[in-house]
Amino acid sequence: MKIMHIRLSQARIEKLSDISCEIGQIFFATVFIGPLFNDKTDWFTVVSGLVLSAIFFGGGLFLTKE
Repeated sequence: MKIMHIRLSQARIEKLSDISCEIGQIFFATVFIGPLFNDKTDWFTVVSGLVLSAIFFGGGLFLTKE
């Protein structure tokens, strides 16, 4: 089995980090904040939105630290 190593430039890593942070913001706004203002709040959706936004935002921060 051959393993491929992908080398990314610093500019591409920063772009991927920005994209990941923006995806996290979208999850935060649509899946976490949105259901809080509905008449019927589905707590599973709210918690999963918070978890997804934290994962993508954390991934974006992790990419910039390397």
